Amino acid sequence: MPSETNPDDHTHRHSNREGKRTTALLFERLIVPVASEADTASTCRAMTPYLSDVTERLVVVHVIETRSTFMDKAPLAARREQADRLFDIAEEQLGTAPGFETRLRYGSDVVEEILETVSEIDATAILFTPRRTNRLTRLLSGDEEHRLVTESPCPVVAIPEADSGVRREVRG
Repeated sequence: MPSETNPDDHTHRHSNREGKRTTALLFERLIVPVASEADTASTCRAMTPYLSDVTERLVVVHVIETRSTFMDKAPLAARREQADRLFDIAEEQLGTAPGFETRLRYGSDVVEEILETVSEIDATAILFTPRRTNRLTRLLSGDEEHRLVTESPCPVVAIPEADSGVRREVRG
């Protein structure tokens, strides 16, 4: 059997300690996209157990979708007020996390705006709780979650809702 310390052994092995370190490093610089008040509360509650000693930066991002050819869904001022409410919820639940900040972005492509934020802070992961929608809604909306997973330069981690009963533990 090849030795883990044998320089001639080219088998790639990870010790349990290295695996934990890799997992911890995943949580260094996090992007957390939020869409609504319920989504923000649920996501922040769910991600609290994932914050670790190595978390250096936590950026909660909300994108106000702008359209150049159609009337916007709601006046811009109302959508800014909604973003403020989302950020208040996030700060209440996660405001003591290291490097906590919020970012409000504007753009016609929500996924593109989130990925720009990823690039700006050199994020190590995007964390989100999957939104409950039916298949038709996902098909018609272009399934932004799928685009995030396939287009992101960093890992995208879907975390279970806090009340799902799934056991979570991450240590730094």
